[in-house]
Amino acid sequence: MNLSIVAPVLDEEESLSIFVERVVSVAISESPNYVWELILVDDGSSDQSPNIISRFCKDNPQIKGVFLTRNFGHQNAIMAGLMYASGDVVVTLDSDLQDPPELIPELLRRFEAGKQVVNAVRTRRSGETVTKRVFASLFYRALKSLVNFRVAIDSGDYRLISKKVCESLVASAEGGLFLRGQIAWFGFDAAEVNYERDARMYGTSKYPFRKSLRLAMDAVVSLSGKPLRLVSALGVALGCVVGVSVTASALFTLGLGSSNELVTKVETLIVGLGIATLLGSAAVLSAYVGRLMFQVRKLPLYVVRELRNLGAPDGQR
Repeated sequence: MNLSIVAPVLDEEESLSIFVERVVSVAISESPNYVWELILVDDGSSDQSPNIISRFCKDNPQIKGVFLTRNFGHQNAIMAGLMYASGDVVVTLDSDLQDPPELIPELLRRFEAGKQVVNAVRTRRSGETVTKRVFASLFYRALKSLVNFRVAIDSGDYRLISKKVCESLVASAEGGLFLRGQIAWFGFDAAEVNYERDARMYGTSKYPFRKSLRLAMDAVVSLSGKPLRLVSALGVALGCVVGVSVTASALFTLGLGSSNELVTKVETLIVGLGIATLLGSAAVLSAYVGRLMFQVRKLPLYVVRELRNLGAPDGQR
């Protein structure tokens, strides 16, 4: 049976050699029943990462390199690797050593037990700020309430998927990727394996709060239409409140013969609620319109500059 291991790389020159050595060690010693390949996807690195990948590819034909022309984003880089993966089973993980490769044999055991998807779930997130941990916790729980299918809480992109899942994912690839959500949407039989995520050994996170927020927006927009329905409901509710308040204010003013402080406060509150609703509605609508614009333009998810130890995949996008 063939095993593909896919890892995106962005400026990881300090940790990349250690990562590759650990993955190869696990693949050889802990997974003897699998013919393995390691696909490293360089997502426009500006350091020595591309040269390190090239060196490993030269020394070992089982290590493959996909070099993108620029930085297309973490999710797109993973998708590039998936499109070139030839394994009966595919494992995706980050190359910064926060996701321990030593967990791969346990993921494979769950696959051998019949699971099509095995999510690695973080029980602890070492080295991350309190703000990021709180945001991640709130995001996953909010997403769970917005979709009508099961999403693994506190799982990132460290997972195992079968070839069938991989083919389904590649066939449905679209802009604004949120891979963990799309995989959950398919509804394949899934399992979870808990692990403690390590702190970064070298460098800084390539996923600051700004990128995390953008990924969260892509997730919600790609998987749920509830925000649009919520905006519509708020608009109707606010319209009713405005109508009732204006009528009440008018009758109150006529009864007193002149305006008073209470009426002024009510009118100010109504105006404030209206502005807040309009701004929120504009933000939600712009997110959906932006995604629609990207889909209409049909831009590729990524552009490949160079391949090492790989040919063109079937269904290249």
